[in-house]
Amino acid sequence: MSVLDKYGPEVQRVPADAPIQDIIALLKRDGGVFVKALVMNPVYQQVVDHFLTTRSWFWWGPERKESVSKPYLHSCTAMRIGPGGKAQPLHRDDYISHNIHADIDGWDDERDANRESAVGLFVAGSKVTKENGGTQFIQGSHLWGSERGPPRVEDCIFAEMDKGDAFIMLASAYHGGGTNSTKDQHRLVFATFSIRGFLRQEENQFLAVPTEIAKKLDQDIQEFMGYSMSDPACGYVEQIDPIYLLRPELEKGPSDF
Repeated sequence: MSVLDKYGPEVQRVPADAPIQDIIALLKRDGGVFVKALVMNPVYQQVVDHFLTTRSWFWWGPERKESVSKPYLHSCTAMRIGPGGKAQPLHRDDYISHNIHADIDGWDDERDANRESAVGLFVAGSKVTKENGGTQFIQGSHLWGSERGPPRVEDCIFAEMDKGDAFIMLASAYHGGGTNSTKDQHRLVFATFSIRGFLRQEENQFLAVPTEIAKKLDQDIQEFMGYSMSDPACGYVEQIDPIYLLRPELEKGPSDF
């Protein structure tokens, strides 16, 4: 029995403790999934690791070596839509990375292992409704080829959430902020995206976060921001891992160079 058999055909809302396999399967089917009360939960990181970890191999002389590049932070944004705010044009966020897609009927783990360049997380900072600008989202559009389109608003559902809920979305899915038709409501959503470790960040974290603040963060957060190398040898400075800037005791460099 497939893990999807217990779910209906519409975009699903699952609890934060839902099996990670279910969340990943729903993303592969629909391109997005709502997660109730996700704040401070490791689910997003597990999803990102699944879709954005890049594995490859290469020859180093006569030796065959394998390399694993982990995802890192792409952008962090707070989005506030006030009364009268206009809808965003529908778009795919992976256009930033020049990601070109072939049209597919469904997800295949082997064929599509490198299909996605980024994964987004939208956390509601207020109650989010269709009326106050909830994000418009086309279910299944992550399966579309780049030539298909243009996307139509009438095909959208709306990302309606209670404060603290989250919507996880593949960057290949068509979406856009909605119109705020209310007179007195402000829609607040916090969004973050992660990207493959060898691709350039949308938001330059080295300039966005002052070094003195970055030094106070935990090492795993520092590395996720970009103070780390992407294996096998991307991002070094004078053959030293950039974590050295924040933690000089961790001097290291690429081994395959």
